[in-house]
Order: sequence, then C-alpha cells, then structure tokens
Amino acid sequence: MIHVGHIKVTCFIITKKRDEMLCRLRKLHHGITCLHSEGGYSEERNYTLMTVTTRYELAAVRQAVTETDPKAFMNVVQSTEILGRFARPKN
Repeated sequence: MIHVGHIKVTCFIITKKRDEMLCRLRKLHHGITCLHSEGGYSEERNYTLMTVTTRYELAAVRQAVTETDPKAFMNVVQSTEILGRFARPKN
C-alpha cells in the first residue's frame, strides 16, 4: 500500500466553460487561478484554470472536469514544492 495523500499535483484545465468549471472546482477547497488563453493551433479563445491538489483528491478533480466539460483538456504534473496557503478554509 502506498500513501499518496501528501503528494501534490498541479492541474491545468483548458475549457470554454469557465463559470461552470469554477463552480465545481470551488467545492474542492483549493485555490484556483483563472487565465485567459488562446489555442496555439486553433486560435480559439479558452480559459486555463490551474489548481494544486493532492494525488488522493485527483480523482474528484478529474470527475468534476469530465462531467462539466467533456471537451476540456487537463494536464496533471507532479509538484515538487509549493509556497503559500495550500487549502482554502472550509465555510
């Protein structure tokens, strides 16, 4: 058995459904950065959402993304170090 709760990953999510995606991701208690982006090949306007989560919580992020926008693109990279507040306070 491998404990993965402390392994942090950064998720980059490219979507056209910014508001719906933010609504779903805000329920996961981690900060989200939202950037305006443009497809390098298609030149279409998109939004890039970035959030840091744990490997353990990654399944919930993946589910939120696929249910909200099946056409979204998500890239997950392992984070070796983060600085700052990792989790938002629960309301």
